[in-house]
Amino acid sequence: PLSGVRNFIFLRFVCPAILVPPAKMNLVIREHATRTFTLVGKVVQTTVNGVEFKEPFLKPLNEFVRNTNGRINEFMH
Repeated sequence: PLSGVRNFIFLRFVCPAILVPPAKMNLVIREHATRTFTLVGKVVQTTVNGVEFKEPFLKPLNEFVRNTNGRINEFMH
């Protein structure tokens, strides 16, 4: 049950806050910065969901996802 609450909070509030500000605040950012925001949002969401990356260039982050997901689960219980 708590994982559903955690996923809802991150999916509805945290990830959009990472991805939307450049567009909503009329910020002019470079294209690679937009990609960075997208990747950060993807890492946050993947970590919260507890799944591993399938993309070859993100696979090195799987260890981080495993370690962080355990900490998140401890915090939520």
